[in-house]
Amino acid sequence: MAKVASTPASQFVSILGFSIDDDAATESILKSISQTSGLDAIVVFPENLQLCGARVRASEGIAGHREEWVQRFRDKDVMKSFARKAGLRCADSVPVDLRSEVAPLLARHGKVVVKPRDGAGSAGVHILDGPDDLALLPADIENHQAEEFIEGAMIHVDAAVQHGRVVVSVVSRYLDSTLSHTDGRPLGSVVSEDPRLRSDALSMLDSVVLGFEIDHAVVHLEAFVVDDGLVFNEIACRAGGGSIVETVTAHTGYNLMGSMIDLEMGVPLTSRNESVEPGCHGFVLFYAPPGIFDAVDTAEVPEDWIVRSRIGARSGQVVSPIGRAGGSICSFVVRGADEAEVEHRIRHMQKSVAVRMRSE
Repeated sequence: MAKVASTPASQFVSILGFSIDDDAATESILKSISQTSGLDAIVVFPENLQLCGARVRASEGIAGHREEWVQRFRDKDVMKSFARKAGLRCADSVPVDLRSEVAPLLARHGKVVVKPRDGAGSAGVHILDGPDDLALLPADIENHQAEEFIEGAMIHVDAAVQHGRVVVSVVSRYLDSTLSHTDGRPLGSVVSEDPRLRSDALSMLDSVVLGFEIDHAVVHLEAFVVDDGLVFNEIACRAGGGSIVETVTAHTGYNLMGSMIDLEMGVPLTSRNESVEPGCHGFVLFYAPPGIFDAVDTAEVPEDWIVRSRIGARSGQVVSPIGRAGGSICSFVVRGADEAEVEHRIRHMQKSVAVRMRSE
């Protein structure tokens, strides 16, 4: 049975399964449990269901974040408004409902990104590299955001905040585009040891905590690295996907899923792992095309490189991509003496690890 935040499965009274894209089913189940058995707290891990969880808290009188607060992390236009008020540098952006509304921004910048305002996991993202690409969009793109394309590497900051104070934080560099899942390329990330990058990123995090009025939450912050600093991209009030949680645990001892539970229960945050290894860490995700999964070939990967591995399918299982950056078929948390060694090992794995699919 699956575990949540390393909690023994025996401690769960029951586990119910439903789609993370089904707000109505989620809301109905939570209200039913609250009214029949009672709920002390609601912890929402999937970003898609956070507004739903906030509504149930309000309707059932359960403590925790309400819809207005969560909205600043779920609606990208509201999010950018809060970021700008906090003094953060942001890409030029505009909310759009029609393809024609993208054209002025595209004319100003030559290249833009169009994505759902309430999207998650880099799903449904379009990059338009000139006016000819406008035809790639449907005429009706209700509830989307168009943004100036920023040329620069992306970083992510994963942190837990309690009583308005950052308790733990890890700054990492994506080694590949978060859209790599769209064409099946592996996605890697490594914890950054660069003093200037870490300083700039943690300064942005402090501004986000203050500007977004974060008293208690686990957050996943993304920003672009440009020549003269950082450009704010997005902030989510949940643990990062992929293998971010396991990487942060290996690097700091803090399990951010567990921290989400502790924060909702009002428990002081502490490290859950006393055996943190020295050195640096990162992760790599591998994707599979639709079909029948066979196996993952890791013959050229030394065992002592790997902190944790996960294979998300059984041999012979039919698999289909979920269309999100975190929807990998397998993942590895990688260790090394320093940032350069971890990056080297991840690059080696990206070339040598093979996801095998059956033809029949």
